[in-house]
Amino acid sequence: MGLTKKHRTKIQVYVDELRSHIALLDWRIIVEEEFDVDDSNAASIRCIYGTRHAFLSISETFDEHTIEQQRQFLVHELLHCHLNRIKVSMINTFNELGREAFEQGKAQLIDEVEYAVD
Repeated sequence: MGLTKKHRTKIQVYVDELRSHIALLDWRIIVEEEFDVDDSNAASIRCIYGTRHAFLSISETFDEHTIEQQRQFLVHELLHCHLNRIKVSMINTFNELGREAFEQGKAQLIDEVEYAVD
């Protein structure tokens, strides 16, 4: 089960408005029909490597949150677009340093990116 077309369209319009406020007009961000979000998240974004294109998943529990919380979830996910190139570059670099360095570096990077976008 996923979002209805009407609900997805409503969220897409809001996402497009938010993009204009946070310098993401050069990105194409599509609210997905099906969601790929675990129970602990209300939303998740998947940036496509080498492009300014992303897919935004919204959980079924999204509407259970206040309007302010929904805005925070969406802005948080959208801000990941700005940091995606840094994240990919660093993960690629860590990968060249061996498995242990990769795992430690990736975990720390993900923590720092989450903190930055919040």
